[in-house]
Amino acid sequence: MPAKDYDAFDVGDLGTRLQLDINDCQKFFTEQIIEYAYHLSVIVVYGLVLLFICWPLALFGFAMIPLSFLLTKTLKKKGGKVSEEYRNAYGKYEGFVHTSLQSWREVKTLGMEKQESDKFTAYWDKLSPLFVKQEIFWYLNRGVIAFKDLFITRMNLYFLGGLLIFNGYLSVGDLLVFMVYYETLFASVGVINDLDISIETQRPSINRVLEILGRDDDSARIKKLHGFNNALVFSDVTFAYGDKSTVLHNVNLSIKVGERIAIVGKSGSGKTTLSRLMLNLYEPNIGTVMLDGVALNELDKQSFHHIIGHVAQEPYLLNLSIRDNLLMADSNASDVQLDEVCKMAQIYDFINSLPEKYDTLIGERGIKLSGGQKQRLAIARALLANTSILIFDEATSALDYEAEELVQKALDVYSRGRTVVTIAHRFSAVKSCTRIIVVDDGCIIADGSHDELIVDCRVYRTLFASQIS
Repeated sequence: MPAKDYDAFDVGDLGTRLQLDINDCQKFFTEQIIEYAYHLSVIVVYGLVLLFICWPLALFGFAMIPLSFLLTKTLKKKGGKVSEEYRNAYGKYEGFVHTSLQSWREVKTLGMEKQESDKFTAYWDKLSPLFVKQEIFWYLNRGVIAFKDLFITRMNLYFLGGLLIFNGYLSVGDLLVFMVYYETLFASVGVINDLDISIETQRPSINRVLEILGRDDDSARIKKLHGFNNALVFSDVTFAYGDKSTVLHNVNLSIKVGERIAIVGKSGSGKTTLSRLMLNLYEPNIGTVMLDGVALNELDKQSFHHIIGHVAQEPYLLNLSIRDNLLMADSNASDVQLDEVCKMAQIYDFINSLPEKYDTLIGERGIKLSGGQKQRLAIARALLANTSILIFDEATSALDYEAEELVQKALDVYSRGRTVVTIAHRFSAVKSCTRIIVVDDGCIIADGSHDELIVDCRVYRTLFASQIS
């Protein structure tokens, strides 16, 4: 689904939909379609048999069936409401658990164990009564139906059957056969009643899955590009995240093949948002972003992301080996290629100092690596992807000055013939760029070289004057 849609969901809630709610959808197909159809067929066939054996007795028995469904209808409405409350509460609980486990360092260092434990207890204080209510409605339905069948319907049928036997309309054998068939029929009625209750408890889960499936399909684009040959163009682009205030205002920008560009500005000025629009993670509210004359929202996602690469300030690394994390960019890369990009990213010596080298497991989100090592590994992965356009979003911010200088020199060599966009606060990451874009309050206020901007642009001077000194 489109990247912008992920903002509307909690990660734990999405996990609940994928695990629990999908299971309820599976039950819907096996129970509500196959099993329901089977027991409905049993009711029809056995009903005809009962009419054949003794139609007056059969009609009386059939008159009891609507009462069962009426009782079920009342209970399933209340049960469905409780089930929806439970599902919503459980989704929030899953989100809490996910966040709590991922931020375990902060929990430990800030001494928040008691608060987190209290939150856990609070969630289950809410979930437990809802779960009990669900079970009460389920077994209340079973109990009421069983009581009606055993003590009301059967007693009346035997009484009425006895009268028919007494008056010579029915034999004892016929009554016994009739009751055997009737009990089988009513067992199927009981199953259908249970399924009616189940559908109400499953309905919230089905709706939550359909909510995901009903969203736009981000993979349905058909236009493919096989390279970057002209320009990446922003044309009168205005953008806001959801209902929040506007982040970018009427942005016009053209980035040509082979340019090495820096985008600078104060925190919150819109630099990272520009990169997200370049990556087509979000689409402009107004205006268009085009690559070689084709709007990004018309391009096939896979072919587009083979053209453009990205290194974030806080790169995401998987709980796999160093080799596996690198091979995400190119699964067919050789060891020679891995060595080459790791040398460029200045992480080759560190990897070879490890006992297991490339096969070293780095932990969830790269926990076993320092911030600088994670950034360099992410840079190596981006270089291995060998894209035509490469975006660095504060990609060297965690490196010390010496390491950053070495990485920048390697990137100077790598970027020849490629288009590189660097978003940075540090002058050391900007100085090698031939063109610098200054962003302030969501607008591009200056565009030029360092020598031009240090004289003509007050915002640029404020950002870098002290660093240059």
